[in-house]
Amino acid sequence: MNILHHLRKRPGMYVSVTYLTGFKKYDRRSFETLKCNQSTVVNITIEFKKENRIGIEINGMDNTLLKKNIDNINNEMYVYDWKNTGIPILIGLSENIKITVLQPQTTTTLIAKKGVASIDTANILNEQEKTIIDFNIDFDIFNKFEINYEVINQFIRKYAFLNPAFKIKSIDSTTSDPQVNVYYYPQGIAHQLDYVMGSITYSSYPLFRLDYQTSINGYDYQISFYYMSPGNSYAMSYANNDELVAGGSLIDGILDGIIAAIKYVSKKNNQKVKTRATLKESLILIASVKGDEFTFWSPLRINLNMPQMYKK
Repeated sequence: MNILHHLRKRPGMYVSVTYLTGFKKYDRRSFETLKCNQSTVVNITIEFKKENRIGIEINGMDNTLLKKNIDNINNEMYVYDWKNTGIPILIGLSENIKITVLQPQTTTTLIAKKGVASIDTANILNEQEKTIIDFNIDFDIFNKFEINYEVINQFIRKYAFLNPAFKIKSIDSTTSDPQVNVYYYPQGIAHQLDYVMGSITYSSYPLFRLDYQTSINGYDYQISFYYMSPGNSYAMSYANNDELVAGGSLIDGILDGIIAAIKYVSKKNNQKVKTRATLKESLILIASVKGDEFTFWSPLRINLNMPQMYKK
């Protein structure tokens, strides 16, 4: 069977659960198909319409992978890996969907209903690359729910934090008073740390802050943290766009690195070294790593298990 038939028979394999939380993963997987040059701003407009319909327009993105996935959507021999299942998930788990992909020389249109898709490609000169998507959720797959604009916006904000090149405009057209929000964070999770700090009540003043980005062995890292007096701790890490609720080697590696730095400075100044437990109680930390392959302790993808991410 092709990918769409498999998706509809086994949706839990791709989105875990078919409630609102599953819809957020369905949305997230679709976003992950969007590839871009980090030096170029990708403009994404998401409009929430009545009757649970959603419209998405994407400008400034290289849509080569997206078109390749669409061209092969009915090809039983084409193998999708976990890194590019987003568009098949969006198509397969929608009741109705229309995707238009504009490239310099061609326009490709996909129309699908409940996993049955047809594709048309025409030779048309276009001034810019653009992708336009209009779909509604299939409630034969998902348990019936109303899209909560505020809840979904929390996900959109997080995705903008993790992808600094994306400028996302979110529009709620479901009521007589439309709302518009724009999420654009060119400094990445450094902005997210500000957001977290603004929502935490604490009595102590931050003693030290570090915002750091680097690439090592094919992985791109973002690390931001405050060092504070003990009693106000928070840690969150991400592998691509998966939240690592249980932490794992990324958080452990950062802690080891901080401890190594503290030991070095303390030794030079004959000062007492803080213990790891005390240090962990003193950090508000957010970290993100992006790459092609990740190893996890559990199938829930909440604990990263990659020794190469520890400080050596």
